[in-house]
Amino acid sequence: MRKNYLYTLFFVFSLIGGISGCTDQNKEQLKTSNIHVSSTSQKPSNTAKEAIKNMEEVQAVKAVNSDKEVYVAVKVDHFDRFRLKKLLKTIKSKVQKQVRGKEVYVSADKKIYMLLSDLENLIRTKKPGEKTIESKLKVIKSEMNSDI
Repeated sequence: MRKNYLYTLFFVFSLIGGISGCTDQNKEQLKTSNIHVSSTSQKPSNTAKEAIKNMEEVQAVKAVNSDKEVYVAVKVDHFDRFRLKKLLKTIKSKVQKQVRGKEVYVSADKKIYMLLSDLENLIRTKKPGEKTIESKLKVIKSEMNSDI
């Protein structure tokens, strides 16, 4: 009786360990999507996403660009928030290498991430004009500067 109990207990813990060990495979399928439709080409923001999404500390990336600027928001693992300043600096330098000639703004703020996510969805679905994108990016920039 006791032997069966131990085998059952071992089986249950092995099953739980096997299931929880497989969850890291989803990290490879990082939440990014490329935007292809807009009056302003979103190719620089897509290149920025590609440069960042392979970083171990980053969970998800959102990016939108205008003619002169690239805005990037990242979701960072909880433990990596302890060295957030250094991480944002690294991300910014990676993006600047990929997107030359544009001003780069990087944030790990959840509100900025949400605003950029909404703007990405708007660009993907409704194809807004440059003025609409510029006005939304102006709001995002002011929100980024309000954190300082």
